[in-house]
Amino acid sequence: MRRILSMFVMASAILWMSIAEAQTYKFKPALDIPIGVITIGAGTTALVKQKRNQGFTELEVNSLAYDVNKFDRSSINRSYNKKIHLWSDIGLVASVATPALLFIDKKARNEFKYIAPMWAETFALTYALTGMTKELVRRNRPYVYYDDVPLETKMAKDARASFFSGHTSMTAASAFFTAKVYTDLNPGNKWNPAVWTGAAVLPLTVGLLRYGGGKHYLTDILTGYVVGAAIGILVPHLHKTTLGAR
Repeated sequence: MRRILSMFVMASAILWMSIAEAQTYKFKPALDIPIGVITIGAGTTALVKQKRNQGFTELEVNSLAYDVNKFDRSSINRSYNKKIHLWSDIGLVASVATPALLFIDKKARNEFKYIAPMWAETFALTYALTGMTKELVRRNRPYVYYDDVPLETKMAKDARASFFSGHTSMTAASAFFTAKVYTDLNPGNKWNPAVWTGAAVLPLTVGLLRYGGGKHYLTDILTGYVVGAAIGILVPHLHKTTLGAR
């Protein structure tokens, strides 16, 4: 009986160690609660400000001062191109879906209960911070200075929501989150360089489409890229376990 009990204890210890070793991520209240508070606070601020903020009047549009810094002036020479806008929207939607590709990997499926909430946290935090910043800064979009853009487009609230690029920040958060989680689960995998390259190129492409279509300045895109990439990498990194970290 004692021998059987010893074997059971040993088997249980081995099983526990294998589970612990396989677990790359875990929930951390000391991290998740502050992130939740920040997300709710930023999102609420964005909603309140969005309701209170107003678009341009016709008089304001007709009397707009040309106040774009030297670095961003090239954005004024773009064209307001709806086809380019559509491609940037497609890029955004495709990027938001990229984390789902993780679950092709067996290791990711085994940690679904951690990865899925982390992605939701990443998405919500990026979206809330982007929206809040847009409503607080109220930067004019490049196209408000274009002669061929309809007046009603220039007068819409969205015409004053240029900083920073939400398409770029959301795409970067999605792409870098996917790359970070995949490489955490598969250290040394031959595909890791390609995964990181794809993660870097996708938001850059979407950002350049927003620039080319007259929706954003270069500083909008650069800021969105940095913010999204930072959140996409840091959220899974900070959720890694000590024992299971790779």
